[in-house]
Amino acid sequence: MAVLTILMVIAGLSALQAQASAITYSACGSGTIYRSNLDSCTSTLIYSLHTSIFDIALSPSNKLYIITQLVVGTTALDSLMMLDLQTMTITGIGTIPYANSLACDSLGRLISIVQGNPSYINQLVYIDTLTAATTNICTVSDYPNGDLVCYGTDVYYDDEFNGLHKVSLQSLTDNIIGTMGCDTGYVYGLTIMNEEEGGQCQPQLLVYSLNDVCSMSLATGITTAKCPALLPVGETIYGAASMPARVQVCTDTLVSYDFKYAFPDAFTPNGDGINDSIYPLVSGTATVVRFKVYDRWGQLVHDATASWDGTYQSAPQPQGLYSYFALIATGGPGGEQTVISKEGTITLIR
Repeated sequence: MAVLTILMVIAGLSALQAQASAITYSACGSGTIYRSNLDSCTSTLIYSLHTSIFDIALSPSNKLYIITQLVVGTTALDSLMMLDLQTMTITGIGTIPYANSLACDSLGRLISIVQGNPSYINQLVYIDTLTAATTNICTVSDYPNGDLVCYGTDVYYDDEFNGLHKVSLQSLTDNIIGTMGCDTGYVYGLTIMNEEEGGQCQPQLLVYSLNDVCSMSLATGITTAKCPALLPVGETIYGAASMPARVQVCTDTLVSYDFKYAFPDAFTPNGDGINDSIYPLVSGTATVVRFKVYDRWGQLVHDATASWDGTYQSAPQPQGLYSYFALIATGGPGGEQTVISKEGTITLIR
């Protein structure tokens, strides 16, 4: 039987301030992984892989995905692993050709840029979190010098000249939008965090260079020092990760809405009449106006206001992890209405 997890409960008559978490993760060339608090600029060693790490990415389900190098005979292969931050157990997933960068979007999908051989065409790809197989999204102009990061429907990455690229997943275009960097030179890590700026919630690009962290405003392009010497002396940051920015909260103003929202963790579409479909659970003044489900490849398998029965184009979908996106309209006592979005993951069990 599926376990019901309450993701969000709202009920209030006054404003409430909630700041985003400043927790990020850094991976080093030595194979060490640190958990850092960028408010206090402090770090704690949490894991050592004993081999060089190229990049890491953090999923909304608190899984840390890692790209490292695996040597088979005399051949060096880029290997994808997953570190469960709850149990601190690591699992090997598979190999990825010519990949040194990794990001996770707010729907839990892994994204990378791989370099084709022998054509050396740079491809933005989705990565299957169960097999490490890749699916092409589009061609991009450069191969990342270090990291890439997702924000909404855009992917940002840096090139070898510290140029900041923005790839739109809607128009499938790659444009250089600026230059970034800290005083120490090349950039090897990127994350995005929502922070207050000018009275508004704005995405800040965090730039990791050697052992320092700077903050770059995507609105103004201004770069400022944030955490010099974040990690112990001798460590060099090769990759960084934080919770996807669309999952973070910056500042929420909660007005007089009587609204509750919940979502099941899993469902079992086996025709027994129990948990055969899945749907957002709302009460009070809330209604669901859009409900989307994506498979682990990023393929949209459901887009409706109705529940999902585990099929796509009338074909039963395989057991596994899926991502959802819901738009929920809430009404106030004066007839006003606002629409909020919620995202997460669900498990289809057969």
